[in-house]
Amino acid sequence: MATANLILPQPGEDNYELEVNRVREKIKSTFLELIDCLKERESKLLRDLDTIVDCYRSYKSELTKLNEKKIAIEKLKYFHQNEILTSPIKCVHEDLITRLDTEIESIEFPEQPRMVSFTCENNKLLDEVKKFGKLVRSGIDYTNKKQPLMSVCTIGSGNEQLNYLWGVTVDNKTGNIYIADTWNNCIKVFDSTAKYLFKFRDSTGEGAMKHPNCLSIYGNRVLISQPHCILNYNLDGKFISKVGKQGNGELQFYHPRGLTIDDSNEDIYICDRNNNRVQILTKDLCYKTEFGTNTLKHPLNVKHSKEYIYVLDESNPCIHLFNRNLILQKSVISRGNGNQVLNPFSFFIDNSDFILIADFSSNAISIFNPEFKLVHKIPVSSNPVAVTVDNQNRVIVVCHNDKNCLQIF
Repeated sequence: MATANLILPQPGEDNYELEVNRVREKIKSTFLELIDCLKERESKLLRDLDTIVDCYRSYKSELTKLNEKKIAIEKLKYFHQNEILTSPIKCVHEDLITRLDTEIESIEFPEQPRMVSFTCENNKLLDEVKKFGKLVRSGIDYTNKKQPLMSVCTIGSGNEQLNYLWGVTVDNKTGNIYIADTWNNCIKVFDSTAKYLFKFRDSTGEGAMKHPNCLSIYGNRVLISQPHCILNYNLDGKFISKVGKQGNGELQFYHPRGLTIDDSNEDIYICDRNNNRVQILTKDLCYKTEFGTNTLKHPLNVKHSKEYIYVLDESNPCIHLFNRNLILQKSVISRGNGNQVLNPFSFFIDNSDFILIADFSSNAISIFNPEFKLVHKIPVSSNPVAVTVDNQNRVIVVCHNDKNCLQIF
């Protein structure tokens, strides 16, 4: 008995209904071939597909309206924040900002429709349904992201300044943005409107930060890589634990970089850059295994999908796909001029397996579809080093030493 899930699409899929109709006909033809053993399941699955379409139409419409409303309020708030600096009637703008904050907080986004599960006894049908799920799953229209909604943070050491930063991640429960402020030796936290909230570091203890570079959130904790070790903090900035020292053995690192946490089993994947490998730790930060020593050349970042573990490194091609048994399957996306990437520093994989690469030298976020074809480039102000996507489908980028270090599209 095989089991599969139909993954619901996300907002922004312009051809959604066309693809549903086309694939529905394909599924129906497959059912006809299997009518003897699957007759009862046919009607149920088609009813479920109709339910998906109806729920998604309603969800997409409401979400689009609420996102437009929130963006409009955020732009108005940003205008009044700038006006405070020069206006003789500052109190008027401060009162408006308070009211706008209240209005933003009062917006309640609808919950995304749930997955629909089903079972079948035939691998051929299962393969067709998997293809269906892959076709309709995508969502974000990156081609509309040409100008940033917000560009904030100047260079410096103040609370609202950043200096030679490296990593960025988002807490999707709160929308807060966590940034590795590398040369200021701390993690800075901003809310979803890019307003500074707080920073944290343990300047003298075991959790002391010295040039933190990449970070990843899971649950109520944030893991941070820095030279030769991994730091474990909670999301409020309280130090929990530390693991690692310089070396090439188990739980030893030589300039670790990107890291990620596997939702399915809570394993932690860490790019051990100068040891040319990826180490895998358990959720308790104990050594589990490693891979890539015969393939990787200075791995920079690691992400995962349901099917693959993606590793970005300094080789050419620069992205390697390993299966869940840690066996290399293929290497994709070449470095070079034209429709390539020049100097990739980091990357992100969205829920539809689109790959967003922070291309340092081309001053752009290069976006590749699941077939690894370049589909769009988002121009940024200068030298992007990290990119992520939040649960509002906004692309969040951090750049090296630039007057607009944090940009949100």
